[in-house]
Amino acid sequence: AFDLFKNYYAAYSCLQQKIDFIQNYQSWNMVAIWEVMKAIDVDKNKFSKERSFTNPITEYDKFSSDYYETHQLDSIEFRLFSDAAQFYGKYFLFHSYLRDTYTQLYAKGAFYWLTQTKQIDTVLDVICDNPMNPGAQIEDLTYLLNKDNYSVSITILLEIIDNLIDDGYVKLREDAGRNNRFYIATFKGRFFKTNGGYKAKIIQDDASKIKIEVEAARVERVDNLSVANSKRLNDLTLYLAIGTGFLAAIEAIKLFVELGKLDYLLSLTALYLLSTGLILGIIICLLIIELSKRVR
Repeated sequence: AFDLFKNYYAAYSCLQQKIDFIQNYQSWNMVAIWEVMKAIDVDKNKFSKERSFTNPITEYDKFSSDYYETHQLDSIEFRLFSDAAQFYGKYFLFHSYLRDTYTQLYAKGAFYWLTQTKQIDTVLDVICDNPMNPGAQIEDLTYLLNKDNYSVSITILLEIIDNLIDDGYVKLREDAGRNNRFYIATFKGRFFKTNGGYKAKIIQDDASKIKIEVEAARVERVDNLSVANSKRLNDLTLYLAIGTGFLAAIEAIKLFVELGKLDYLLSLTALYLLSTGLILGIIICLLIIELSKRVR
């Protein structure tokens, strides 16, 4: 049962840890692996010290001492995404995987310490600074990298060079007579390298992205402020129309009183006209408000 727990439930949790690592660091480089291993070690030390009179042996102690090899594992933990499965998957299986991967990369050489961005910049630097004419062959580049203590496989090196060719920073020259392939930096590549290479490009892209996001936020704030001001202006127009109507009604009543002893019909006509004007004014204001909403 414990083997099933380790090889299935906890292994699935370990797989999730690997996916998260790739999403955060993009590659299994030694610097990132070392940082994650140190963070896990800190947590492991904390868990191993969480003992008390009522809990003399912690869960970490149980797993590290194969306690569950001879004791029953709680059924509620015997499932995917359980606390025990995630705990064992991260602090034992994933930590062991990181340690093995780190050892393998260390054996391959310092080149694998580098991030992918630094790797491709390093290869571009070697090609641009290559003193050989008409260009460098793959063996020459391997030799030049080894001189800088960057031991790298030809397969990885070719993948990086293919990317540089696709981006237009390196070109391939083939000597049909000698059946040789030479890699030469283009003017675009030398200019790109002088201006900081891929690292600088990533920084510029991030800065441009931030600038676009800031500008979009500013435009959104301006639009929201414009909408709010337009609404306040429409409300004010409506209030002015209503106030004007009240004033017109008061004037109509005063006129009615003053003309009552002269011509009652005339006063009624004046009141009707003023009331009609008030109603039309309110209707026009409401139409203006509705049209402004539709335009927005």
